Amino acid sequence: MVNPDEITDYNRTTRELEEFMVFAICVAGKNAHTTATILNVLFENAEYWRDYPFEYFAKSGSKFLKSNGIGCYNMRYKSIYTVWRNLRNNPGFLKTCTVDDLEEIHGIGPKTARFFIMHSRPNQRLAALDTHILKELKANGIKVPKSTPAAGKKYAELEQEFIKLADAACKSVADYDLEVWKKHRKKAFWPVSP
Repeated sequence: MVNPDEITDYNRTTRELEEFMVFAICVAGKNAHTTATILNVLFENAEYWRDYPFEYFAKSGSKFLKSNGIGCYNMRYKSIYTVWRNLRNNPGFLKTCTVDDLEEIHGIGPKTARFFIMHSRPNQRLAALDTHILKELKANGIKVPKSTPAAGKKYAELEQEFIKLADAACKSVADYDLEVWKKHRKKAFWPVSP
């Protein structure tokens, strides 16, 4: 189960890492609570594949994602399928992959790669720049673009600025990221048991 309000977990099981990676792929540009609710139902209904969420999603096809309300389903399916192939060749992939490894996968950019690693491994000095982070940077007098920049020099500069803010707040980057997300997100209904 994925809970956006308690997203950081450094002790996820293999199955929980797979669920979290599926969430990281599917939540990009979408509402976190809505995406989590949809995916949690799918994870619960995937009885036969319970220990292998990626295999379940990869073998179900992109139409399965579409029929369950996951937007940009073709691109997300390609990302899920590629991660599944990596897992077949290296079962420990999600525990050892780097930002660069993830960014090589079609549909996974700097924000998704950093989000996954930052919230699943301790002491990561990464920032998943999204609209919430950009608002926080701007509120702290840092000039930001209207939307999240692509990987490169500008992304790296803003990432370092956010890390400085986390350090100044005496928080880990993951904790500060979650705090900023809660501060700037649009309030949404989150059921007690999705």
